[in-house]
Amino acid sequence: MGYRIAGVVLFAICSVLIGEMNYSSRLPQVRLTQGKEGFEKYCRKCHSLEAGESGFGPTLHRIASVAPTRRSGQSAVEYLWESVVDPAAFKATEGIMPVGLASEIGREKLFQIISYLMSVEGNRDYASLWGVASKWQPVASEVKGEVEWSLMRLNRGKELFYGKGKCAECHILNPVNSADYLLAPSLSGVGVNDEAYLRESLNCPSCYLSRGYRFGKAMIEDELVSGRLIEREDGLILVNRKDSGYLVTKISKNADVEWSETKTSLMPAYADGAFSSEEMDDLILFLKSLR
Repeated sequence: MGYRIAGVVLFAICSVLIGEMNYSSRLPQVRLTQGKEGFEKYCRKCHSLEAGESGFGPTLHRIASVAPTRRSGQSAVEYLWESVVDPAAFKATEGIMPVGLASEIGREKLFQIISYLMSVEGNRDYASLWGVASKWQPVASEVKGEVEWSLMRLNRGKELFYGKGKCAECHILNPVNSADYLLAPSLSGVGVNDEAYLRESLNCPSCYLSRGYRFGKAMIEDELVSGRLIEREDGLILVNRKDSGYLVTKISKNADVEWSETKTSLMPAYADGAFSSEEMDDLILFLKSLR
């Protein structure tokens, strides 16, 4: 009888110990509030959950539904997990992801964040997600400084876009609120272009005139007026910058005005030392993030 009791006790102790040893493979409690907080802290600065919005990274609108269609042979949870821990493995769109971000966040917190993203679309397959997550280990060499450095460069590029480069005076980043009289094309999604194209567009804007953006000039009452050329059924429109807003000049179809089209962009060329090489790299990095 004593041996039988001792055996039961020993079995119970071993069961507890084995349970502790295998804890990492058991599904932890899903805390969606914690996952949302983690998303706001680590992801929101680059990604949006809204349709059509563009930031440093692509929108994650309906990502749990889109994920299984991204890479052949991968489930939604496999794609979502790999996208963070090894972003270079597959890129659905052009862009960058901070090095070492997953290692900084940690496995358990990252599990909660991706669980939250799945829950937004009603996907509750948390067990499969943990099955993938439990096999991953953070990489010790991926230090926080590398993550901060990438985001620092992105922020510097953004500051150049809105500040020194004065890009935002003519370009907008929102494709929805595009006005008829925009002087320059929206840059929403411009990050899908390769770096060489973006660099050349900055250095020689007249070499790459965007479709739908023509430029012209006209002599009106002995004054030369130039700007973006828009042809309408009732005449012409020339759009240019002024101290505040746009200068819109309308020319009636029946007006006796001489005009001509020009292949010269109104955008200044930045090849003449307007930016240092580091500033140019940071600005291009920011543009690459717009997708």
